[in-house]
Amino acid sequence: MSGELLASTYTVGMTGTASAPIWVTGEPGAKIGPLTLEAAHYAVVQDIELTGPTDGHVLHFFTADHLLFRHLRIHDAGLGCIKGSQTTDAFVEDSELWAAGQVSSHPVLDYVGVNTGHIVRCSLHQGPGVMVMLKGGTSDLFFAWNEIFDQTEVGNVLSLGQSTGPEFFQPNDAAFEGLRIVAFGNLLHDLVGAPFAFEGCKDCAALHNTAWSTTGPQLVRFLPGAAGASSGVTVSLPEGCRFAGNIVVGGQDAGASLNADPQNHGPNNVLDYNVFLKPGPLNWWGDIPQDLLHSTYDQDPELSAQGVPGNAALVDGKGPPDIAGLPFGPLFVRDHAGKCISLPADIGAIDVP
Repeated sequence: MSGELLASTYTVGMTGTASAPIWVTGEPGAKIGPLTLEAAHYAVVQDIELTGPTDGHVLHFFTADHLLFRHLRIHDAGLGCIKGSQTTDAFVEDSELWAAGQVSSHPVLDYVGVNTGHIVRCSLHQGPGVMVMLKGGTSDLFFAWNEIFDQTEVGNVLSLGQSTGPEFFQPNDAAFEGLRIVAFGNLLHDLVGAPFAFEGCKDCAALHNTAWSTTGPQLVRFLPGAAGASSGVTVSLPEGCRFAGNIVVGGQDAGASLNADPQNHGPNNVLDYNVFLKPGPLNWWGDIPQDLLHSTYDQDPELSAQGVPGNAALVDGKGPPDIAGLPFGPLFVRDHAGKCISLPADIGAIDVP
């Protein structure tokens, strides 16, 4: 943890407008302590390094709307590098987040009830357990072209959904932890837990991601979540979710490629057009059908240290042809390396040469 202690800033009601947002911009080398934005509206925070040490979150926003965070470096968090709650239209771009959970195990990025926005082209690393959780009614969120690595404690790395106190959902009648969340074109590596988890979410998808160097006992998980206090239900089960066009390499001999016990998920979940490669048997634990026509389970994609597949015959043009209709379909136009792609794209986050 950094030994430098910088004063924290707590703002309430910082309000701009759509035509005249408030800008908080750092000069070259700008570095500040933890920043909290309560009830902020139409604000841009950019080009700043935010750091702990702190017992809490480094960047914390809640009951806010229309926020843009870009070109930030956020680190040394007692809890989360970014914590967002009960907010609409939040956007995080081109930022680096690291060294979270130094006081208590906590995600690098933690959203509870954040509706509409994106998290793109970011680097998230050095976090314990769950590294990214998008839960509590979080909806209409695009998580794309990010790199997640150096997990320091076992947990589900990227959780679409999770488990939230019913009183914290936004909206409070949300019946699912996550709705229309899409993870696209991300790289996940050097992990000790499951790279992907669908937890209490509906109509969510993980598409064209690449995960490798993971030693966790499971690779893809389907789990229940909670529901909003006014929803009329207490449990949300993943339904209508899709895991397609991904490369997943790693796991354990006795572990599972899929862990989806029947009691832990709802209907219409699909896994197709993927490459799975783990040591030992496949171990498809659950009743979600195994795609035997378009997926492979015992061939090496020959990933480089950067996640680029070398086995072109295995992945070239083999991606699903029918993802354009999914949420954020018009944004599926580039791979993780920034190159233009067309459907059906190669399997994985990076097109083969």
